[in-house]
Order: sequence, then C-alpha cells, then structure tokens
Amino acid sequence: MTVQPFVQSFQTQHPQSGALEHSIDAVLQNILLDHLFRGMAHRGLGVAAIAAFLGLTPQAVEERAAALDLPPPHDRPMRKPGPRGWSIDDVRRFIALWIENVATKSIAAAIGRSKGSLYYKRKWLGLEPRKLSELRERSVEACAATRIFWLPAPVADVIAGPIKNLPSTLQPRPKQQDKWNPERSKRCSYLAFAGLSNAAAAARMSAEFGIEFSEKAVADQLSRVQAIRDRSIRALPDIGDDEIESRAAAHIALWALQWRKCEGTNHYFWYSRLRGGPRNTCREFQRRKFRNKRQERECAARFGIA
Repeated sequence: MTVQPFVQSFQTQHPQSGALEHSIDAVLQNILLDHLFRGMAHRGLGVAAIAAFLGLTPQAVEERAAALDLPPPHDRPMRKPGPRGWSIDDVRRFIALWIENVATKSIAAAIGRSKGSLYYKRKWLGLEPRKLSELRERSVEACAATRIFWLPAPVADVIAGPIKNLPSTLQPRPKQQDKWNPERSKRCSYLAFAGLSNAAAAARMSAEFGIEFSEKAVADQLSRVQAIRDRSIRALPDIGDDEIESRAAAHIALWALQWRKCEGTNHYFWYSRLRGGPRNTCREFQRRKFRNKRQERECAARFGIA
C-alpha cells in the first residue's frame, strides 16, 4: 500500500514540506484528513455524513470546520441507505482507493458498483479527478487489504480484513429490478412539485438513495406517475431541504392531487380532482400491452352487471 500519489502532489504544491517523507502518519492524519474534509464540506455534506465517512465525532467535525475557516456543516441526520445504497464502509473504501489512484474498473469490481455510480459518488464527496496516465489496476483482494488511512489502525485493520468466501470468479451484481418503487417515485414527484428541475431532482435522488438517476429517467418517471407541474414557472437548479415539503404540499393542495394505485398496472400515480379522468386506473393502463387485461376487466364488469 502506498500513499505516494497524494504525498507527491502535496509536496509539489508545498516544496517547504519535504520532511513529510519521514512522517507519513502525520500526513495521513492531518493533511489528508483536511483535504478530504474541505472537499466534503464544499459539496454540502452535513455533520453526520462527514463524521461517519472520516471517523470523527460530531464535535470534532464542527471544531475542524472552524479551524479550516469553513462554514458550519448542516446538522440534518443522514438518510438511511436503501437495499442498494452505499454503506459507510463502502464509501470509506472508495475514498481510500480513489486517492490511491486505483483504476476505476478495479474499484468497481472491489465494491460491486458500476463505473458510472463511482463517478457520481466522486463528485458528491468532493474528490478531485485523476489523471488517466497515473491509474493502476489492483486485484479485489489487494483492494480489500488497502488501509483506510485516516482511521486509527485497529479500526482500519477490521475494515480492511480479507474478504471471506470470495467466489473464484466474480460475477457482476444483478441490475436492480425495480429502481422506481413507490417511495422513490413519490419522492421524485415531491422534488418536482417543489420546483426543482429534472437535472436537480436526479442529482438529489442519486445522493439520497445511492443509486444513479439520470435526468431522462426522472422525466420519464414523472410522466409515468402523471405528475402535474407548473410550466409557467422556471424550474429551480436547487432548493433547501426545509422548503421541499412545504412547497410540494402547497402544489398538491392547489391541484387537489391524490396518490393512488392503479388497479390495472399496480403502479402508483397522481390523480387530480381538478383535471378529472379515471380515478382507479392510470394513463399507462391504456397502452397496448394492457389490452388483454382491459378486456378482462370489461368482461368482469358486464358479468357483474348482468
């Protein structure tokens, strides 16, 4: 394991710090930690997230922010990760391997993530991009043994323990079958109702659920759930968390919206009492692929009447 890429970069920017070669532990505990802390703080991560990822106490996070002359991070609690969300250990491992200039392909295999999700997580954490010429591949076993620099040695040793029961041939994780479950669909709708643009909603969804959402995916899902948006108002690139619920609630009340389950597709959708239309089936149920099911429902309705 080596930290030379980061140390050399720091020495280039700070020639007077040549003594760092003889004090690697001090570099990891101070310079590297501050470097990571600034990136996370600038990206808007809160006290809970920074403390978890860097192994600090909440009080230490606030003190370090003050020492680095940074705005105090927000104190909102972290969202619980979903079934495919990133664990704290996954994030720590990713940070360590990224700083070590391990090739993205190797990191993806080691922690079971797609390369696209790694690039998004890199931006979300405030990590700097790397030069392609400096990247090196590393085996899954070696990635698992990579030390988490900023953690105390006993904790790092536990996290960096060998992966047990590792299959001889690594198979990629199966793709998630249902990215858009009711919870995520409703959350996406609330972000849109609050006035966020599709791009901003996609970025926030990705950060909250640990799954990569594209702008097109958000637009398609909003159409699928029949989310009504006010097109006369320009979409916002960002908005505070405290405003989302209140703005979304006002929009729902304005259009008299109800979150209903389609009896034909079993998918959820927004029904507007102002606009009218079918109350128990969504627009998607009228598509050709549901033709047989529609006929069955019609026959059942006629039989019931008879």
